[in-house]
Amino acid sequence: MLFLVRWSISECARKGWENSPQNQRIAMSRALTLIRFPLIPVEEFAINVGRIGILTESELVKLFMNFNISTANM
Repeated sequence: MLFLVRWSISECARKGWENSPQNQRIAMSRALTLIRFPLIPVEEFAINVGRIGILTESELVKLFMNFNISTANM
């Protein structure tokens, strides 16, 4: 994920876009949909993904709910 974020920052610069989470998300395009977020450990997700602002609040809530349900069933 961090590689994709670094790439999106470079892509925004290349295209002359402001480096914002919204523009990074646009630059990531379909690649963002291919990331298997539920496989990322919840601590790593919270620190490295949850705080960068690329995912919407709704997406974050759904993923955190998935993490909570997955750990409750273990």
